[in-house]
Amino acid sequence: MRRFVWFGPAAAVCLAAACRSGPAAPPYKPMADTKTLMQAMVDPSAVQIWNSVKYIETAAGEEKIVPTTDAEWLVLRNAAIIVTESGNLIMMPGRAKEGTEWNRVTLAMMGKANELREAAEAHDVDKMFTKGGELYDICTNCHAKYIPPPPADTKK
Repeated sequence: MRRFVWFGPAAAVCLAAACRSGPAAPPYKPMADTKTLMQAMVDPSAVQIWNSVKYIETAAGEEKIVPTTDAEWLVLRNAAIIVTESGNLIMMPGRAKEGTEWNRVTLAMMGKANELREAAEAHDVDKMFTKGGELYDICTNCHAKYIPPPPADTKK
């Protein structure tokens, strides 16, 4: 006597799970170390942001430096995007440091830079100033932890 067993739903679930595994992750290959990436991309873009809004006290009064044209705002938007997306690059294997804390700080940098992108798109001078200062704090705190101090000068 022949028995027929129907495995329809179970077989469908197994087949769907097997198909979902997908292709392997792309073969990421960092071509520059973190320091070089920071020097080439993050630092110049962050400096553009930090220099975009200034209030300078002079003998003649306060000098206000702010973006005034669409082209200047676009440069700031693009700089913020570079800082934001650079965060993904510095979290890549081969560049990331000690996991959780490195990633937490990097994600904070990315979030703040994205807020700066939004401020640039809205032409919001006050937010550029405030969020730029917050980005500066994130960066300097990270540098204090992850950039070793220069060697002591032994030729004194």
